[in-house]
Amino acid sequence: MKPIEQFEVLVVDDQKSMRELAMLQLYKVGFRRIHEAINGSSAKDLVVARQYDLVMLDWNLGDTNGLEVLKFIRATPLNKATCVLIATGENKLSNVQSAMTAGASNYITKPYNDLDLRARLERALMRRLGEAA
Repeated sequence: MKPIEQFEVLVVDDQKSMRELAMLQLYKVGFRRIHEAINGSSAKDLVVARQYDLVMLDWNLGDTNGLEVLKFIRATPLNKATCVLIATGENKLSNVQSAMTAGASNYITKPYNDLDLRARLERALMRRLGEAA
């Protein structure tokens, strides 16, 4: 497995402050190649053009929702196996179940701290590695 600093990461959130916070926290965890998308449409464009190791995806995106983007990612050959962490203020059990059924690697609710984010990412990435084996 390549070092974490070489992972290609995409943060998708329609709120700039939340994108910046997520990017800062990912940087603290060790990621260095962090890209951002301001809505679902731009996220879809990016996942068609580039392969990502991790997508951190908000549920509410203004132009669409994270579930639709997640399904798009899973249907895109280049990113079909990408680790997708849903990171959102939505903590409804039905949303969590829908996301996991659609192929989310893990789910974290905002606000989250660095330790919780690290733990969720580790579990999601380990699950991805297990599926790839």
